Amino acid sequence: MTLCVAAECQHHRKFFRAVVFATDFEVEGEMARAEIGHKVAVTEREEHPMLMAGTLTRALSLAREVSMLHATMVPTDMKKEEHYPADWESIFPQAIKRHKWKLADEFIGSRFGFSYDFLLKNGKNSLPEDAYREVVSEITRLQLDCWLLIIGFAHSDPHIYRINSSGVIENCDNFAAIGSGYYIAESCLYQRSQSSKNDLGTTIYNIYEAMKLGSSAPGVGEKFEIGVAEWEYFEELPTNAGAVTISYLEPKYYEYLEKQFKRYGPRPVNKVRIRPRWIKEPQRSLVVTPKGMHDPKHIKWMERHKRRREKLKQQQASQKSESEGGQK
Repeated sequence: MTLCVAAECQHHRKFFRAVVFATDFEVEGEMARAEIGHKVAVTEREEHPMLMAGTLTRALSLAREVSMLHATMVPTDMKKEEHYPADWESIFPQAIKRHKWKLADEFIGSRFGFSYDFLLKNGKNSLPEDAYREVVSEITRLQLDCWLLIIGFAHSDPHIYRINSSGVIENCDNFAAIGSGYYIAESCLYQRSQSSKNDLGTTIYNIYEAMKLGSSAPGVGEKFEIGVAEWEYFEELPTNAGAVTISYLEPKYYEYLEKQFKRYGPRPVNKVRIRPRWIKEPQRSLVVTPKGMHDPKHIKWMERHKRRREKLKQQQASQKSESEGGQK
């Protein structure tokens, strides 16, 4: 799998918001893996980023459907026509339908040698009843086999959309993640109270920390890249057309973030001493012995422990008096 994260924030130079995103480079097969994958695609028009997880070929196919549908909703001549943002809520269901049709067509073609359209029209007459029922049941269980995280801008207003492997579409608030490190990364961002009101510098660090901690999940690489997506209007008037610009951090910025992570991030714990006096005796007795405080074995243990504590106090008192006498 992989890990992709995106979070909204306030831009440090502009009045509207930006989105910080990050992806790792890990790709793996049945026998080996390597950090050679590029998991950011952009739409043909306006270059909205699409982060990919799961089977990369499936994710690219779904991203291509989103890009093609988005291109049909953007005016061809931006200098003459008023620019309206794309209707993402209508693009995604259509893209998922097209992608699922391709998956079904591929499945039927590899199984029987004819198309999915032929199965729908002539399947009942061409196949035995049991075989037809079985293949239709398998088609209904087909998954997208990928996840997408789309950063869609409605002019200067960004939105983060998530499409999971079952085809469910989510409009995520503040931040979102996909991939096998999804739970760790989102927990980290919740811990940091990441929101669209955060400044850009803090958000970049929060994303860095989420990727660092999420790299402990299976299938997530240790190397990753962080980018910032924002909306830029074209200079041509009178239209309000524009496009998304993406900026990536330079190596020196990662060195700076690593120093901040050592300062603010989780640190290893060697040993933390127990404080038995701050543990309630009834609660501890119930844990140690199922029968509770009335168990004879527990009563003997408590008496022996009490004598040991009294003996220890006497030794400490005698040592203290000897040290005070030596000082005099």
